[in-house]
Amino acid sequence: MHTLRRLAPLLLLAAVQPAYAQRVRVTGTVVDSASGAPLEGVQVRLIDMDISTLTDSDGSFQFFGVASGTHTFAARRLGYEPVAIRFELNAANTRQADLGVVRIASRAIELDPLVVEAELVRDFPQMEGFFRRMRSEQGTFLTEADIQRKAPHETSDIVRRVPGFRTNEWGRLTSARGSGGFRADCPVQVYVNGVKVNAPTVDVVVPATIIGMELYTGASTVPTIFRSGSNASCGVVAIWTRHTRRD
Repeated sequence: MHTLRRLAPLLLLAAVQPAYAQRVRVTGTVVDSASGAPLEGVQVRLIDMDISTLTDSDGSFQFFGVASGTHTFAARRLGYEPVAIRFELNAANTRQADLGVVRIASRAIELDPLVVEAELVRDFPQMEGFFRRMRSEQGTFLTEADIQRKAPHETSDIVRRVPGFRTNEWGRLTSARGSGGFRADCPVQVYVNGVKVNAPTVDVVVPATIIGMELYTGASTVPTIFRSGSNASCGVVAIWTRHTRRD
């Protein structure tokens, strides 16, 4: 939202003098609205004059040769809400004007999914297969962002929300098979970072450490990587965690 800011009264005096006779230096400082810390590298611009610069390490900026008139000042930086301020300047009686402290508020940035994928694969090579299967296999895939949005208390809280799976009160998994529905004696196979585990429940994995999950409800959907030496007829849950990060 634009706001109209009037600079010190002395800038508005002597309007009868020719405005074109003098141009002034306009200064100011950009800070974080929450912490008050100065912000370096903020792009600041006088839109009507089409001049721009970046703030220094102390958040300060300056424009030279600004003429009298109504101007629109804009500040923009990645991760912050853009700000625009309108101000009036009479350059007849001064050589410098100060916009004062300009506060901008931070905002969350939703990154491009391809950027997120590339960064995960760089740090966690095993995730390359995860994303490849996500594009080609039949199953349910959950990324770290998906899991965080669900805000689970236990890992079994995530699984039981996926159609075709259920967990008992201890977190033990079973899956649907054929027309008979759920069978209590049909346990789901669990893999953690590509290794089959014999833990009685998926809750041995802390949700906050998970960066990806693959869930397959039956043998026909389970990829080859999770079939070797394992009875996958009841389905598979594959969990990928941060514990295998490449240093």
